Amino acid sequence: MNIKTILLILLFFGYTINQTLYAQDTEKIEKKGQLIKPEVKFGGRIHYDFEFLNQKKDVEDYSFNGQEFRQVYITAIGTLTPHIKFKAELDFAGSKIGYRDMYIKFMDIPSIGGNLILGSQAEPTGMDMLASSNFIPFKERTPMTATQAFRWNSGFGYENFGLLKGKLGLQMTYGFNGKNTEGFTDGTLENGAHFVTRLFSPIFENKEKNKLVHFGMHYENRKYTKNPSDYTLKFRPNNHMGAQISVPFTLLRKQQDYGLEWAVQNGSFSFQSEYEWAGYHTEAKNYQVKGYYFLASYFLTGDNRTYKEGVFSHVNPFKNFDFKTNTWGAFEVLVRYSGLDYSDVIPGEYNRKVSSWDFGLNWYFNSNARIVYNYVITDLNQTGDNHPLNQHLFRVQVDF
Repeated sequence: MNIKTILLILLFFGYTINQTLYAQDTEKIEKKGQLIKPEVKFGGRIHYDFEFLNQKKDVEDYSFNGQEFRQVYITAIGTLTPHIKFKAELDFAGSKIGYRDMYIKFMDIPSIGGNLILGSQAEPTGMDMLASSNFIPFKERTPMTATQAFRWNSGFGYENFGLLKGKLGLQMTYGFNGKNTEGFTDGTLENGAHFVTRLFSPIFENKEKNKLVHFGMHYENRKYTKNPSDYTLKFRPNNHMGAQISVPFTLLRKQQDYGLEWAVQNGSFSFQSEYEWAGYHTEAKNYQVKGYYFLASYFLTGDNRTYKEGVFSHVNPFKNFDFKTNTWGAFEVLVRYSGLDYSDVIPGEYNRKVSSWDFGLNWYFNSNARIVYNYVITDLNQTGDNHPLNQHLFRVQVDF
């Protein structure tokens, strides 16, 4: 059965289920004195990317030109009762079916408040990783995020965004080992699991004037196998199709990370930054990998980002793109500096860290479609007469 057939089946059954739920007038649910029906909404996204990379080297020049469908999602979000919600999200990019958000959420837990989540969910490892790829300012997240092998994990989660009258948010996950393209199957639960927690606060927030001061921190404790085994940290410097960089660890026992995050917003201007210490504990030695970024955004058209539950979210242009009314949507300019330092693992003067300057321009046609352009200059810290890696990255994006 090919991808096209599977998509048609999903769409057919999705439509059928949706119509069936809306037709169930006799199975109404009471909420706040009103009768409501079970509800299912369907959506998705398409991210179509181009990458052009080149570097002048003393041995042989490196160049890469490529295109891909980076993300092709189909999503179903539903409310079954006032206290039970679900989300099922599949990614078909690369001609493979992979789970993303795939969970059941129990809302407003008695006595303690907050929500309990069972299934695959994004681990709370900071602003950049928790923000949807639909809303991150640049096409790619920074190499710092590679210390988290995959954005999602399957297990248990808890979230509460209403602590101290909304001035404090708490998120926690306890996730197991498993691959998203294999249904997150894990037949070795005795090997251990990953605990991640995040605390954040909108210290100051004025929604009417789009002003914000945000601070947060997170902690990760990761256990990959019962017995120590070799592990390789792999990442690409702010691209997705270029050459990988590998940082090997021999007989890794566990990983413990600590992260800080902060952000400010004043109307059309916003700034955010994160710093992470990733500790890799092997049989012989404990190593530390340090990652960071500083990002500034400004809307030339006076628009702004929205802030919700500890991350920046949608951009809703004041005027959507329309030829008839001669309106052009929203334009955003960006700059980011990021780095990953693994000199503690690989000694010597070269090949032990990377850093990048990213310059971006986003054109938002409306809140569901945009074009992304990034120009990235990456210093790979290589020996010899090597120039920086120059990258031109493009994305055409829609979500629905």
